[in-house]
Amino acid sequence: ASGYHYNALTCEGCKGFFRRSITKNAVYQCKYGNNCEIDMYMRRKCQECRLKKCLTVGMRPECVVPEYQCAVKRKEKKAQKVGEKDKPNSTTMNGSPGSLTGIGTEHIVKLEPTEGDSLSMSGSSSAGITIGSQNGVKPVIPEQEELINRLVYFQNEFEQPSEEDLKRITNAPTDNEDPSDVRYRHITEITILTVQLIVEFAKRLPGFDKLMREDQIALLKACSSEVMMLRVGP
Repeated sequence: ASGYHYNALTCEGCKGFFRRSITKNAVYQCKYGNNCEIDMYMRRKCQECRLKKCLTVGMRPECVVPEYQCAVKRKEKKAQKVGEKDKPNSTTMNGSPGSLTGIGTEHIVKLEPTEGDSLSMSGSSSAGITIGSQNGVKPVIPEQEELINRLVYFQNEFEQPSEEDLKRITNAPTDNEDPSDVRYRHITEITILTVQLIVEFAKRLPGFDKLMREDQIALLKACSSEVMMLRVGP
């Protein structure tokens, strides 16, 4: 696996296969009895069974960005690049970079602190600056306190996986599984479970549900690794 793609931890190959299958509404047909064993070596053997396994491990079709939206984004990026090329270079205007050609000397003012200013500044640096209250800390309004309490509640709720989720993760080797692969599979299942908890917590964040789905996915993909590292800490 190379990352979290379409709600599941998958490799780049399965990510591209799943995206192509969904965007093209592909219909596959198994030639071997609809019971092919799909792994990293046999994944190209049967497309129908491969797509079924993608769905089984949790990949979601609704997470795939439609092709027309991709085309719109590509068009916007292309237009943005063309616009940047057409912009004049500020370093070539009026001669050398930072040139003041055309600006009279009467517009250049040299600022020097007066004696009173220097005294007030030195006095303020030693005394400290207070904002809003005597200790420099603004009181928390009821709305902010309610938001903090909600975040703490959801953090505690999705901090640890439930006992039912942990029961589904087994350390014993399955049929035809190499014992050396058991540890790797266990780590993968724990990682997937942790990412699912992060997703559930993110859904409870105020305003997260108002974002576009592709923006939600982009944020989760960008921060999941960092959040998992923070969860490991004390």
